[in-house]
Amino acid sequence: QQENRQVSLEARSLHAREQVERVEVDGESRLYLTLDYDRAWNELAQLLEDQFDQPWQKLNDLDRSAGHFYLRYVPQDQRPSGFFSRWWSRGTGQNTHQYRLVLQPETASRLQLSLETAEGEAAPEAVQQEVMRWLERQLR
Repeated sequence: QQENRQVSLEARSLHAREQVERVEVDGESRLYLTLDYDRAWNELAQLLEDQFDQPWQKLNDLDRSAGHFYLRYVPQDQRPSGFFSRWWSRGTGQNTHQYRLVLQPETASRLQLSLETAEGEAAPEAVQQEVMRWLERQLR
C-alpha cells in the first residue's frame, strides 16, 4: 500500500517538477517528458485508454517496442454538434483522421512525444496543437 501511495504522489507532481513541457518549433508541436521510458509509456497508455474514447478521439492500438500509439482524432472544427453528431460518427470512414503518437528518447533522461500521420509525415499543425495541448493538460 505504501508503494502505491508513492506512485500516486509522484504522478500528481509532474507539473511541480516540470516534467512536461510543450514546445512549438517550426510549426510543429511537441511534448518533452523528463521521465524514464517505462513511466512515460505507462502514464500515456493509461491516459489514452481511459480518456481518449470518443467517436472523434480514440486509441486504436499501441506498440510499446516502437513507441507508437495509434489514434483516431478529428479536429474540433470538423466535429458536428447536437442532434446529427450520432449519425456523423457512424458515417465517417475508419481510415480518416488516423495518426501515430510517437514516444522516443531524445537524451538519456528526456523523451520526445510527436504526432504523425499514419504515413509517417508530420500531422497538420492544428491537429498537433490540439492533441499536444490536451495531453499537456492531462499530464499536469
